[in-house]
Amino acid sequence: MLLRLQKLLIRKDSLPRRVLIPESIDSKLERIAERPFETSGFLFYEENEKLGRIDNLVRGMYITGVGNKSSVKAEMDCVRVTYKFLETHHEYRIIDWHTHPRGLPHASPIDMQTISEHMEKNPARISLIIGRGESGMIATGYGTGQISAEKVLDPADRQYHEVAIRRGLNSAAQEIGMQMRPKPMPRGFMLTAYTLFNEPINYFRNLI
Repeated sequence: MLLRLQKLLIRKDSLPRRVLIPESIDSKLERIAERPFETSGFLFYEENEKLGRIDNLVRGMYITGVGNKSSVKAEMDCVRVTYKFLETHHEYRIIDWHTHPRGLPHASPIDMQTISEHMEKNPARISLIIGRGESGMIATGYGTGQISAEKVLDPADRQYHEVAIRRGLNSAAQEIGMQMRPKPMPRGFMLTAYTLFNEPINYFRNLI
C-alpha cells in the first residue's frame, strides 16, 4: 500500500516520525479497503526514539465500526474498550484509521473536524484515511510535524504482541462489563467477510 502522509501543522520542536507498518497488517488494511463500505478502527503502535527521529512500529489493529458507502461511525463501546486497554498498557499508542472505498483518501469536512479535535487533545495523534489511487491502495495521513510511513517486514515478536493486544482488549471489555461477541452485520457483509478472510468476521469488535 502506498502511503502519502500530509502535514497539518509543522512544529519545530518535533522530531521526524516514521510509521512502520508490518507486511501482514498492511495486507489486511488493503483487503479491508476493498470492501464496498467504510470501515474504521485503531492501529496500536510502540514508539521508539533513535538517531534523531521517532519510529512508530505498528503492533496490532482493531476494527471499531462498519458503515455504508459514504460514512462510518465507530461503536462507542469499542472506543471505551480501547481507552480502558490503554490505561494499563502504556507501551502502546493508537492511530485512527478509516477507509474511503469510493475513491481517493481525501478528508471530508467531517473528517477534518474529527482529526482537528483529536490533535487538540493530543498533538502527536496520527490519523489515516485509506482509499484507492491509480496504482492501487493509497493512504493519506494527517498529523503534526514531519511524518513518513513505510511497509516493513513482520518483526520476530509479532505473535507475542498480537496475543497481548487481543487478551488485553478482552480483559478491558470484561472490566467495563462488556462481552466481546458478534453483533448483527450489515446486509451483504457476511459474504464479503468469508470472501476476504475465509472466516466469519465480527464487525462490531473485530480483532485482526
